[in-house]
Amino acid sequence: MLALENTLNARLLRVADQLADAVAKARSAWGHSQVVDNEARETPGTAQCLLEQRDELRRECARWIAHAKRLHAELRMNEQWYEWAPKAFGWSYTIIKQRIRGNRMPSS
Repeated sequence: MLALENTLNARLLRVADQLADAVAKARSAWGHSQVVDNEARETPGTAQCLLEQRDELRRECARWIAHAKRLHAELRMNEQWYEWAPKAFGWSYTIIKQRIRGNRMPSS
């Protein structure tokens, strides 16, 4: 019984670590996309390529948010996703919903 409990606790810790990692990667991808967006404004000659790179980074951000949402469900946390996510990401829930859809957001 103790071995099973230890296994379950280890599994929960791994998933919690993966969840924290997914949040960090989503925030990083979004932040990088903003840097690339600014570079595109400053260098019109390479703007198209940079905007494509920005869009891919924003899609990556959306994938990491979706992954975090799946891990949140897997952990069966007591706090609802719409309550937990804004605290974890530091973004409003509306912005999170828009970013998970891969939409282009204004800076926050």
